[in-house]
Amino acid sequence: MPELETLRQEFEPQGISFLALSMAHGGDLGYWAEKMGIRMRVGSYPGEVLTPLSITQVPATVFVDRNGVIVAAGSGPKSLGSLRRQARALLQ
Repeated sequence: MPELETLRQEFEPQGISFLALSMAHGGDLGYWAEKMGIRMRVGSYPGEVLTPLSITQVPATVFVDRNGVIVAAGSGPKSLGSLRRQARALLQ
């Protein structure tokens, strides 16, 4: 999550939005997000939502372009460099 928060700070002013999703239901997600230093929007979802994208583990990352089209999705941790390259591609 620290990588996504770094990206959010870097790319949100350029028009990229970020959303953190949790598979946990109930509880106060806002409280936990704040405790973890996450300043992006946070929501919860049922696990099967990501099944069509072949997401098999968390963390998962999904990139959606400005037209609402999913342009990349993947399971597992990603490096800051990899996430940054994908974010830059969205701006082009």
